Amino acid sequence: MKQQTTKEKLNSAALAVLIAIPICFAKVCVSQQRGHEAGVRAISEQEADLLIKANTSTEVEPEVEVIGPIFAGYDFIPLNADFQYQIYSLCKEYKVEYDLILAVIKTETEFEWLSGDNGQATGYMQIWSRWWQETANAAGLNINDPLDNIHMGIIILSDAIDENDGNLTSALKQYNSGNPDYAGNEYINKVYENIRWISDMKESR
Repeated sequence: MKQQTTKEKLNSAALAVLIAIPICFAKVCVSQQRGHEAGVRAISEQEADLLIKANTSTEVEPEVEVIGPIFAGYDFIPLNADFQYQIYSLCKEYKVEYDLILAVIKTETEFEWLSGDNGQATGYMQIWSRWWQETANAAGLNINDPLDNIHMGIIILSDAIDENDGNLTSALKQYNSGNPDYAGNEYINKVYENIRWISDMKESR
């Protein structure tokens, strides 16, 4: 449907004024006559003017800016749409790619809530309380809560990316082992493989 322009809106309002004036005038006359007959106060000319202005306002309603559709998540990821949207919003906040975080979660736990490394690593992103509890407390996060666990993981990885001048390989090594110069590449290869998997799944939809 064609959107009405501001000029068209003003023309419509002007036409409404021309139509409303005789109508309101007639109503005023009738009201005055009835008022005298019934012994009640008749409407004044000033009140009639205000009534006309109220019903023929030429103010243009502000247009609502639509930013875009709400992110509904990926149907091939075994996390519900609302939870995915919350993760997506955190990624936007920290300027980290959503697909990257999903790839890390898949690499760490295959989207399952796990306790790993002999009970030392917790949740979707396998946060070690030994190393990150103080940081989590400072951020007001509970690493035993699913969303907070991912939030904490996003903070860790975002900081690692900044500390390694945007070098994702070094940042992922730091996230996994604490050492950006770690010699092994098994973890890195899994993350990149999962990024490709997500891309392929999106294309197949």
